[in-house]
Amino acid sequence: MGILMMIKYDIRKRKSQAAVIFLLSFLITLLISTSVSVLWQSQEQYDEAAARMHLPEVINIFNKGQHSDADEVTKNLQKQPETEEVMKENILLLRENQTVRFKDDSWFSSGTIIRAFPDQYSLTEGTRKRDGIYLPITLKDSKHLETGDIVTLKLSGQIKKYRIAGFFEDPFLGSTMTGFKQLFLDRKTYEKLSKTTEALNYKSTMVSLWTNHDTGKDFTSRIKELNGKTGFARKGTEYIEQPLMKMSAMALTDIFLGLIFLFSLLMLTVMLITIRYLIASSLEDDYKKLGILNALGYSKRKLLGAKILQTAFLFGAGGVAGHFGSFFTVPSLGETAMEGSGILWHGGIRLEPVILSILAAALFVVLTAWMSLRCVQKISTVQAIRNGKKDICFTKRYQVSLVKLNLPSLPLRLAVKHVSVRLPQYLLLVIVCGFMIYFMVSISALHENMTDIRKTAVLFGSSASDISIANTSDLSADSSILFQDFIEDTKKLSEVKSIYSTESQYLDMEHQKMLLQVVSQFNNEYFLDPLKGRVPKYDNEMMLTEVSSNYLGKREGDMVTVSHGGRRKRILCRKRLE
Repeated sequence: MGILMMIKYDIRKRKSQAAVIFLLSFLITLLISTSVSVLWQSQEQYDEAAARMHLPEVINIFNKGQHSDADEVTKNLQKQPETEEVMKENILLLRENQTVRFKDDSWFSSGTIIRAFPDQYSLTEGTRKRDGIYLPITLKDSKHLETGDIVTLKLSGQIKKYRIAGFFEDPFLGSTMTGFKQLFLDRKTYEKLSKTTEALNYKSTMVSLWTNHDTGKDFTSRIKELNGKTGFARKGTEYIEQPLMKMSAMALTDIFLGLIFLFSLLMLTVMLITIRYLIASSLEDDYKKLGILNALGYSKRKLLGAKILQTAFLFGAGGVAGHFGSFFTVPSLGETAMEGSGILWHGGIRLEPVILSILAAALFVVLTAWMSLRCVQKISTVQAIRNGKKDICFTKRYQVSLVKLNLPSLPLRLAVKHVSVRLPQYLLLVIVCGFMIYFMVSISALHENMTDIRKTAVLFGSSASDISIANTSDLSADSSILFQDFIEDTKKLSEVKSIYSTESQYLDMEHQKMLLQVVSQFNNEYFLDPLKGRVPKYDNEMMLTEVSSNYLGKREGDMVTVSHGGRRKRILCRKRLE
């Protein structure tokens, strides 16, 4: 009972210090509970949405003129033991510029797939009806769309307009990080559109594949074996795998939540330092009282335990408040974090990881209090009662003699001495404030990029230029000459610093279809520095992104077999930051 009275008296005596610890513990617990719950469930919700919508593990799109290849690949896949299900579907593939426009906005630059509304999808907003078009929920946020707005399709110069009838979740192609978006029409409207002469040039076939999980092999092994047997990845024009789509869809979400979690750890560090400082100050003030209590029969172990219990009580009170507060913050943070992922937030508090994280933080708080209070056991009872104070918590001071300083004014000299005496505290303040500003700016920038496709492309782009000219079709000889003359004339302009070009081509790399870029001027002025090695100098060298390096199982110095049009070549790997 005496220990509890001591704790109660000490909290009343130092209300401001107790309030600081309570508020810090409240904020830390609130941040940890919120970030851990959302981070833990974001991946689960993606997998649940993929399972609920029965998303294919791999798709490949075959353009006009490749329908026979689609039929052949489908038949070959059906014969393989690694195949669980394969489905072929007719779609419209709009890859040209100025084919899709939302409201009166500029033309949509990404590739667009027009499909009949699949039965496994459901609307998050709106209702199913004739002559309506349905969009992924990501476009609603990024393009500021609502039901009833007009979507314009420009097919072979002819304009088709549809009203938005609803929005749907799309974890496969709906994120801001994917280059394609799929729009749905009701089946009768789609069939009517696909039979028009304007849609003839856009007719394509999408082959969807589900692999057999009972073979005892992982997904990468199963799909590599299927690609080697059937040529699934080598044929078609757009080969997309769900694991890569998941990685790109959740990239910004994971970074955003990771920064918030690191920010909570930074706040925990600030709290631990604050606790250490407050304990040191209180011991110095209560030096005589501790000696008297020890003389009255309270052992030093009890005094030490009372101080630790007091700190733990304040952290626990703030932690309970923060945990209950997270019930209100988790939905809002979840909605913010999942923006751009293609799916909505459907979760809540996840108790198991949250409790473990809070217990770990509480353990650090108790250890810090114990380390700061060990000096209680060294208190001399007689000296304390005689009011003989000594420095029991601080063992180092930085002293600067004012006589040796040759500064213009006394206030400035006093300021320098004050800073020099408390140099560690001021350095810590600068570091903590710097990290807090860094995290706040990073979180704000990431959130803005999550809702803006163009800014996302800049954030994750490997090169940058002020003006970019793209051509997705094969140029004739005359057109190539005219285009080259245009480039040469542009180089002569005084406003132009430099020009470089890239050519992209899908090739077969180790039985996998990968996008290869050929760069005219490969130097660090336009591209990011490599993670390892150097930029390629010779025609038998290439650089892989982190994702493709892990996917192909290739590292720096390995050889990659590249084939295209019947020709094969082995190229030495380099690795770079994506």
